[in-house]
Amino acid sequence: MAKQFLIIIGKSLLFVGLLLGVAKLTQANLPYYWANDDFEYKYDYFAPIASEYNVLFFGSSATYRHVIPSIFDNRAPESLRCKSFNFGVQAMVNPEGPFILRQMLKDPNLDLSNVKLIIMDMQEVSDLSLNNAMTPRGKYYLDWKSLQNEIYPQLDEAYPNPIKYKQNYFYAWLGKQFNVGLYTDIWDWHEKQNAPLDSGRFRKSLGGKLDGYYPLNRDFRFAWRNEQYMPDAEQDLMETMYKSIDHIMCEDQEGFKIIRRRQMRELYIELIRDCKRKGIHLILVLQPRLDTRSMYPVLTYLPEEHSLNMADPREFPEFYDIENVFDKGHFNHSGARAFTIGMMQKLKPRLDSLGTLWYDTPDSTALVDSLVTEAAIE
Repeated sequence: MAKQFLIIIGKSLLFVGLLLGVAKLTQANLPYYWANDDFEYKYDYFAPIASEYNVLFFGSSATYRHVIPSIFDNRAPESLRCKSFNFGVQAMVNPEGPFILRQMLKDPNLDLSNVKLIIMDMQEVSDLSLNNAMTPRGKYYLDWKSLQNEIYPQLDEAYPNPIKYKQNYFYAWLGKQFNVGLYTDIWDWHEKQNAPLDSGRFRKSLGGKLDGYYPLNRDFRFAWRNEQYMPDAEQDLMETMYKSIDHIMCEDQEGFKIIRRRQMRELYIELIRDCKRKGIHLILVLQPRLDTRSMYPVLTYLPEEHSLNMADPREFPEFYDIENVFDKGHFNHSGARAFTIGMMQKLKPRLDSLGTLWYDTPDSTALVDSLVTEAAIE
């Protein structure tokens, strides 16, 4: 009886090992971004000419729709000779965004030798629904490191069902290990490599100037959102503005211990160090009109030279002007212009004082190292 049981166990393990081996072999022939179509369009355009750029913008739609590289470059100090590219992608939030950035820094096919500055929007870790966990976009990025960032932190009352929240990430990660529900999508991806380019998607991903920026008010896919939002926009903007001021005035240092904020600091400090190893300076931006409650305390615990607060309505009231908005979380083109100009105004003193994008002071390196050590201990 015991022998039969061991034979069954052995065969089961062999079967599981075979499934895992086939899945890993299949994944080995895929690029790390394979399930993110919009990023792939940008990557394919950028990779052959990567050495021409020295500044990258990175993040979600808050970067994709808000940062205009041509305006940033024209207003940068002349000595820097800025040429920037917007790598923002719709819904590329945390942990997908940090995963993509880590992989880009290691990518042997990208010549990032001239990139000296990356500006990335800060994002709370997204709540992964079970439906999204079963999709290719919901699981392709979940390596072991990303899973640890999701499973380990303790959540508070901001998440009504933290166990379910963690389970969804675990299901997605497990599904990725065995390619559950992914084989047809992988086949479609390979077929797409030989298909004619989707010029519509390409144009929207790259924008009219091929710099990665495309405004929401020119994207007909999202026109309905603007129509739904605008009737209540003024009241909603006022409420968001007062909430943002409250969060920033409060400077919730005690709250840093909750809602994964300490874990978020460790994640961003690690990204700062990863970039620094490549000779790149990373600046993390707190975007306006999003939920500043959870991310502002994280911003205050980051080294000052690696953080940028663009979420204070007292400093940038124009970000809450109805003429500049598309929906609750996004600008239209005029708002994106105002945001890009405002960001350069805040960055310019730093860039002027440095005179070059090749900057890395011993003091800042020591500060980052000490923060990483402190985060690991705490």
